[in-house]
Amino acid sequence: MGRVITAALLAGTMWAAETTAELARQARELALDPEQCYRVRDLRLLREDIRLYLTDGYLVFARPVNGRTLAAVFDGDVEGGDAEILLLPPQRDERLSLAAATGSPNLNEHFRFAVLIFTDDTYEELATQLGPDARARRSFERGLLLAETWTPALRNLISSFEVRIVQDLLGPPDPSRGFFYAGLSGNTLGNFDVFFDPRAEEQIRVGRVTFREQRPFFEIWTSFPARGFRAGRRAALVPPFTVGEFRLEATLERDLRLAVVTRLKVTPRREGLRALDFDLTPRMQVTRALLEGRPAEIFQRESLRSNLIRGRADDVFLLVAPQPLEVGRSYEVEFHHEGKVVYEAGNRVYYVGSRDNWYPNRPPQFAQYEVVFRYPKELSLVAAGDVIEDRTEGEWRITRRRTGAPIRFVGFNLGDYERVSVTRAGYHVEVCANRAVEPALQPRVTQVTVLPPSPPSLRRSNDRSRALMTVTVVPPPPDPAARLEWLATEVAAALEFMASHFGPPPLSKLTISPIPGAFGQGFPGLVYLSTVSYLEPDARPPAARKGFDELFFSEILHAHETAHQWWGNLVTSASYRDDWLMEALATYSALLHLERRKGAKALEAVLAEYRKRLLTPNSDGTTLESTGPITWGFRLEARSPEAWRVITYEKGAWILHMLRARMGLERFLQMLGELCRRYRYQAISTEQFRALAVEFLPPGSPDPKLESFFDHWVYSTGIPAFEVKTSVRGKPPKVSLTVTVWQTGVRDVGFDVPVEIRASGSRPQIRWVRTDSEPVTFTVVLGQKPSRVLLDPDNTLLAVRK
Repeated sequence: MGRVITAALLAGTMWAAETTAELARQARELALDPEQCYRVRDLRLLREDIRLYLTDGYLVFARPVNGRTLAAVFDGDVEGGDAEILLLPPQRDERLSLAAATGSPNLNEHFRFAVLIFTDDTYEELATQLGPDARARRSFERGLLLAETWTPALRNLISSFEVRIVQDLLGPPDPSRGFFYAGLSGNTLGNFDVFFDPRAEEQIRVGRVTFREQRPFFEIWTSFPARGFRAGRRAALVPPFTVGEFRLEATLERDLRLAVVTRLKVTPRREGLRALDFDLTPRMQVTRALLEGRPAEIFQRESLRSNLIRGRADDVFLLVAPQPLEVGRSYEVEFHHEGKVVYEAGNRVYYVGSRDNWYPNRPPQFAQYEVVFRYPKELSLVAAGDVIEDRTEGEWRITRRRTGAPIRFVGFNLGDYERVSVTRAGYHVEVCANRAVEPALQPRVTQVTVLPPSPPSLRRSNDRSRALMTVTVVPPPPDPAARLEWLATEVAAALEFMASHFGPPPLSKLTISPIPGAFGQGFPGLVYLSTVSYLEPDARPPAARKGFDELFFSEILHAHETAHQWWGNLVTSASYRDDWLMEALATYSALLHLERRKGAKALEAVLAEYRKRLLTPNSDGTTLESTGPITWGFRLEARSPEAWRVITYEKGAWILHMLRARMGLERFLQMLGELCRRYRYQAISTEQFRALAVEFLPPGSPDPKLESFFDHWVYSTGIPAFEVKTSVRGKPPKVSLTVTVWQTGVRDVGFDVPVEIRASGSRPQIRWVRTDSEPVTFTVVLGQKPSRVLLDPDNTLLAVRK
């Protein structure tokens, strides 16, 4: 058996030049090998913070693919059989996440079965632990049973990692870049997934696939950087290549199929690179690829589980070079791809479904774009960039655009449009509106029962024999361009206001275009704005006519998406944990514009509504805000889509409002301007944002490094409630005022709360109080009796006041 293991280890180091299709076929047809089934005891696998102990059971390996063993199955269904996983998340918010999912802040779960898939050195590590007496513990009969039972499940799971496996097999073996996956059947927790990938921004991720409304989600129990990466012993892996200089030629056929030729430059940054991975919407299929003008191999497969674990909706496909690419050299790549990403909502109103992933790209990087669109001449098509050519050829219109600055990605929209343009402060705003309204926004046809009018000959008689009749009432359709000119003026005003504080946006021209639905999206130079926002309030669907929803569609949404010209398209987030910053900054920028137009009361009313939503009770009696910290990002959506929206946008706006209260408006606006200057065309993390905010705090501020502020409001949950009581002793000119502040709702955390004291004949005094779970009392001597004592008089704290 020692010779068998040695031969296998040597085979694992070979780099055979198999074709992509052959490697994929072998991976898909992977089977367990009864000859490699062993009775095992006390094996262990350590993947940084992950500890797996195979205490007692059987271990069977899969047959090799291209000389490398990629999978194994553990079966503990024997007397005394057992295995265990231990995982201790290092961060408080991750322990909170794990506890919410499993009932414990640490993962200590026994299991009986495990499917292991890997491209690192897992096989070599386990083979070494089997030792020289492995032959004596081999069980061919048990191997036959396990192969028959587990091979279908193994193939099902391995299909989700097929693209990654093929990519790793196409290069020289490099365990430091290979991944490890374990599908475990826990004794208490049931089935769940454990993933370790040194190429990911967070190398460790644990959770399970769940379904909501027939849609699969990966519910992340915990996710964090591995110990070696946290300590700096292992450097974060740089992207294997960069992309730039995009040139796209897109043809939109009359049946709305989109055929695109995408050309771009790639520059390898790693030796031995052959397989380059790109993201693309599943609605598109790559049909052909060229590398430096020569045909190149494409490998495109659906990888559902892998995509869910990554938290991405895109599919990943590979461009395979015939030999390793040269580091630092620029290569031209050409993709031909086609699919259906545009749909008609009815009445010549169109919906672009894949707005940022309709062409191959990496996680978006800033690049220059030149885009040519060919489309039916009766339609209007809008996109980012300056028009440098626009002509008609028969039944087709051809428009060429070029961006004058690097952008993260390029979007487009189309329809039968009316247009209005406004130029202000050097910026050009064009607003497009549909000429017809989509059926979903048409008023409902109703039927009423009426008594028909009498004929003239019977009008003087008492004949009551006429039968009732049913009349169909068809209301006139709403005007989809009713607010077109108002929107153009308002967007131009918002753009001018924001540019005056944040600096210039990435592009000097901004196009606003309609999209069916109750949402918006802000791309570089192009905004998708809900068709609801184009309608007069009394013509909107009933749910969008009242209260805050009317204000949202009328006053906030267009300004929020305009603000994304800076937040998300000029400055970007460093990771999913920092995505909240872009949405919070866009939301609060819109509220600043609202405050400028309608006054402080309008801002306070919106913030009050946000607080009300955050305090909405969940079914278990907790609040919506307590679903999780804002830094969980998209992970909140798997727990509650509504919680993700309210926490990310609305709590995020409150966090910025509280920072503004500490800085003052002038310093706060200066901070936003500096943020744009310092991080222009760069990504910012939450911790970098905290450090920047510290620079703009006034001297003598409580919590001068904002560590306590961020620990609670950003990295944790909980909305406190406060109550204040006062007592007065003495007479002028020596009056003793004692103030006591009670805090409830949040335990073991204190807050800096402003208390304003007003007395006639003197200016109001502000005293900052650090609250606690126990009542906090302070005394101040005044010249006059106080007229009022107010807790947080300017509504600067997300709290409940009793």
